[in-house]
Amino acid sequence: MIIEVLFPDLCILYGDNGNVQYLAASLPEAELVFTSNLETPRFTKEAVDLIYLGSMPEAGQELAIQRLLPHREALRQYVESGKVLLATGNALELFGAYIQDGARKI
Repeated sequence: MIIEVLFPDLCILYGDNGNVQYLAASLPEAELVFTSNLETPRFTKEAVDLIYLGSMPEAGQELAIQRLLPHREALRQYVESGKVLLATGNALELFGAYIQDGARKI
């Protein structure tokens, strides 16, 4: 089993590192792959079984959206194929119509 942890350099709020450690302890046979926001997500080029995306500040959300947008179709196909995308905290907001950050919409 391969678990891709997306953007650990951005997703650092609310104990998300602990969530990743919990996944690793619960699935000791799993290979954890950490993909920074400067890298192409692994799910775009090879099979992964679970994508983990943790909470992040609003500035991180904006950057994550920019990094994921070119891979929108690959991510849609991944989810529609029945694979797991685990988005904790505010990470789920990345997949909505917009994010309200004060007076502006991201």
